[in-house]
Amino acid sequence: MGMRVHVCTKHIVEYGHSEGFNYTYQDFKNMLYGLGCDYSGDIDDTDWEVERDKFNEALNLIKAHKAEFVKAVKGECDDVDGIDNIEHVALNMMFACDKTKDTFSESDVDEVIELMERYEEEGEPGSCYLNFSAF
Repeated sequence: MGMRVHVCTKHIVEYGHSEGFNYTYQDFKNMLYGLGCDYSGDIDDTDWEVERDKFNEALNLIKAHKAEFVKAVKGECDDVDGIDNIEHVALNMMFACDKTKDTFSESDVDEVIELMERYEEEGEPGSCYLNFSAF
């Protein structure tokens, strides 16, 4: 028996609702990468996917270290277990939130957590990957 190639006759994509990371999707991708969550494609690709398990690990790191991210933006925290360069990750989070060092706060980290939780909930059920598009 052989394996034959088949074409998909119906491919439907539905997008979840999002108000986050407006024009800052590269910063969001860099933040994920810094938290050990690789994505498919290049930094400028507007369509990408991440492993759902890695995405949840990144989310849990953010939840566990909210205050440290705020301190890292200000250069006051440089070592957290599980995060190689927290200052770099925190700066990408700050840019993704469209904030400055003076205005970035724990409530912004909470917003990132809320958006990521929504992405997780709205992602395709049963899939090992979360697929994203920026448009």
